[in-house]
Amino acid sequence: EQAAIESIANEAFDKKTGARGLRSILEHTMRDVMYEIPSDESIVKCIITKESVEGKSSPTVVRDKE
Repeated sequence: EQAAIESIANEAFDKKTGARGLRSILEHTMRDVMYEIPSDESIVKCIITKESVEGKSSPTVVRDKE
């Protein structure tokens, strides 16, 4: 989501971490789901929200309806 992108950019800017900071923030946000996604073929989408970047919720995982 656009708000998540802005939140990630703002956090990296505030920490003065540059591009490596962007990666670190995204990896931290996706820490749990990034290991689940490759092994679960029912997952078709992972939505990163502003709340998930801020640690208030987990990323939203969308599964195939079948």
